[in-house]
Amino acid sequence: MDHQKADFVNIPSINYAQLATVFGGCGFVVKTSDQLRQALQMAKESTTFSCSAAVQ
Repeated sequence: MDHQKADFVNIPSINYAQLATVFGGCGFVVKTSDQLRQALQMAKESTTFSCSAAVQ
């Protein structure tokens, strides 16, 4: 599926972790399974919504 590379498809990259922070939540960018565990624990302890964005 090469539709992502088509000239007419222009979908910008979105930093979802930062977007969550802008809207008053907690945002996490995770690259490892340990970071994911930490982010999930912090999200569980948070009193607001959270978003964890996994990146390669």
